[in-house]
Amino acid sequence: EMSQQWLKSTGFPRVVATRKFQGNEREYHISLEQVNATPQKSWSFPLHIALLDSHGKMLAEKVVLVNKSRQEVVFSDVSQPAIISLNRRYSFYGKLFFEQSREELFLQVQKDSDIIARFMAWHKLVDAEKEKLLLNPDATLDSVDNDILELYFTLLNDEKLMARVGIQFLSVFESVENE
Repeated sequence: EMSQQWLKSTGFPRVVATRKFQGNEREYHISLEQVNATPQKSWSFPLHIALLDSHGKMLAEKVVLVNKSRQEVVFSDVSQPAIISLNRRYSFYGKLFFEQSREELFLQVQKDSDIIARFMAWHKLVDAEKEKLLLNPDATLDSVDNDILELYFTLLNDEKLMARVGIQFLSVFESVENE
């Protein structure tokens, strides 16, 4: 059934993820909604999720089969994570919409052990910066955020990162994701 859908359908999953930590129960909930699916026909795909602390240490990890238009993933007996790493290793082909603060993105770019998740966080940060500059008709090179520039050069000087993936990690694409 899963292969038939992928072979005979056009498009790809578009998933909105939201989160909630219930501290008293020590539970972390991630709600997933396939926005281009119906209760009768939804995509089916694996989704690799990890919760990390502020040092990048793994708190919990799951690979779940997403096969409903709305689904909830619960991590039990966990402390509040600093990084929510979704779609690790690009576990599914699709578009994931997940709100993260600027601070969360900076931390993920620096500390997540998954290179794809790090790249996607970097891409989100750079996209937000490009949008900010595009909306400001008076923007100059001096308008580029110093924290973004500092992170760029920190990553560029990360010998392990550059040996593993090269300068392509720091690619800045012409367009922005925001439609």
